[in-house]
Amino acid sequence: MSPTEAFKVAFLMRCADEGLDIEQTHQRVKTALAKARTEKRALFGLGAGGVAGGAAGGPAGAAAGAAAGHWFEKDPTGMGKFLTLTGLALPVALGVTGGKLLADAKKDPLTVEEAKTDEELSEIQRLTDRARRLKQLRAAQSTIG
Repeated sequence: MSPTEAFKVAFLMRCADEGLDIEQTHQRVKTALAKARTEKRALFGLGAGGVAGGAAGGPAGAAAGAAAGHWFEKDPTGMGKFLTLTGLALPVALGVTGGKLLADAKKDPLTVEEAKTDEELSEIQRLTDRARRLKQLRAAQSTIG
């Protein structure tokens, strides 16, 4: 038996021990659920403006907080899933974006043709310098000898 099932059985057994009828048991369940929702909203800081209202401020912030509180009250599981997925998706999105930017930054902007052209120009410059030095050396040798 799961912990949830064990809790339900114990709750119903206690209601039976107290002699509650079906309607009284139903009312006790409603009260417990309302109290649990209130505690959960207080835990997440939602309700009467909530987190969104406190962050944005002003009438727009109050409206956003009220909408978030209503959304949470209407579907607390969905809100939890949304917050979980947002919390997981945000780092992934940042990682992908950062990786893309890093790859673009490390990519060499030169194409193969540009590299060949640069290499050919460097070789021509080297050969020109060598020819100039040989010419100067020959000129120096001819004046000496």
